[in-house]
Amino acid sequence: MEMTAGERPLPDYMTTVQRGRIDPWTRASLVAWMEGITRGHAGLAAGTLHRAVAYVDRYLSVRPLEAVSHRLLALLGATAVFVAAKYEGDLPEERLSAGDAAAAGGLAIARSEVLDRELDLLDALGYRLGRPTAHTFADHFLARYGNSGGDAVHAVAHHLADLTLLDRRSLRIPPSVVAASAVYLARYAATTLADAGLPPPLPWEDDGLEAVTGYSVVYLARCMEEMYDVHEMASSWPGYDEMKSRFAIDYLLLPRRLVVPLFLM
Repeated sequence: MEMTAGERPLPDYMTTVQRGRIDPWTRASLVAWMEGITRGHAGLAAGTLHRAVAYVDRYLSVRPLEAVSHRLLALLGATAVFVAAKYEGDLPEERLSAGDAAAAGGLAIARSEVLDRELDLLDALGYRLGRPTAHTFADHFLARYGNSGGDAVHAVAHHLADLTLLDRRSLRIPPSVVAASAVYLARYAATTLADAGLPPPLPWEDDGLEAVTGYSVVYLARCMEEMYDVHEMASSWPGYDEMKSRFAIDYLLLPRRLVVPLFLM
């Protein structure tokens, strides 16, 4: 499902479809703003952010915008969160009302505008809403991976995948690769390893992750490098500080050269 052409965003939609009206900085700012909505509504299902960002990227891959404004993008982002929350939420409290979505950005967006944009969004997506996300795969991998590192490693893996949403380069990477890379790197988050009472695994040792994910460390190396980029060049990513500060666990990744094999670089 993740490789179905109609359910994947175009990696270069900002230049080919939107003709430069949206740039990577603008997109990252929108992602961070959407993350703020999902954090601000604690009852939303955990996978809402990833699904909402996927909807926005897919929409912008097929619908050229005549003009771009903060309000227009906020309406699109809030509507995507509204739709994603309905898809992900099994219970009413895990969903977001159209009125709450309209009020989320403080931009005087009307409830009727969210409902109108919902119809437009669904039409652009061809009503295909179920593509698995990195959050979907991370949950699956972590469940099969067992208790390697406990809850802290699970949380950090999800947070690494969340932060990767800021990077436009993630558009070209299948969600399963993002998830596998995040799970692997979470094992090398120094504070989580200490909290879990585990010795750090030796780099490149086979501790069962490849059997679970189907991906070798060699295959994941490029994605892991880009995850390190997001952390090591934090000032280049609008919203990074807010997303990091809203996360409940303070962690540090071990230096990349201790984790990603040198011969891969």
